[in-house]
Amino acid sequence: MSKKRKLWSIYLAVPFGIAVIVCLITNYALDRAFTWSLIAIGGCIFACLLLQLLINGGKHRLLLLYAAICILTIPYLYLIEMVSNLYLSDPVYWVSGFGAPISIFWLAVLGILVLIRTLAHANVWMMAGLFVLTFYIGEKYTNFKVDELVGTNQSWRLSEHYPVIYFGTAAVFLFIGIVLAAVRYVKGSAVE
Repeated sequence: MSKKRKLWSIYLAVPFGIAVIVCLITNYALDRAFTWSLIAIGGCIFACLLLQLLINGGKHRLLLLYAAICILTIPYLYLIEMVSNLYLSDPVYWVSGFGAPISIFWLAVLGILVLIRTLAHANVWMMAGLFVLTFYIGEKYTNFKVDELVGTNQSWRLSEHYPVIYFGTAAVFLFIGIVLAAVRYVKGSAVE
């Protein structure tokens, strides 16, 4: 690691360290215990680690960043659940049935999109179109899980009321992406 990267790592770690200390002092001064500050500390550690990976990750920094997000998201959700249940007379355990499935779903969608981009060398427009289509599916799944948690079927779904927003936008992005890919292919063939 170069000296410049070490300095940037230190410069970025200092504000997080200050935030952790301030949260601990404030939480202890107000509650005489460490409760809500654990959420802030967890968030600071999460964010600081991600920034450190971006700075020091080398050639595969985005892959390391994605792996860190995949590994740390569920434990952080459990930390939030644990701390929030300290304030409730009737604890609610929502991560196992709600937070974890939705997080895993969205992380898998992101991973699949990155894999498609890497293997197919799809351009940004095609990827935007695919993202809109996967977002459509993701919105349906997320709303299904919300309705399951709440016990009703009353969540408002953009995908049901205005599906043309998703499909129209995706079609425009995919069309532009396909046209640009075809132009690039024709130019590449003409050069050879």
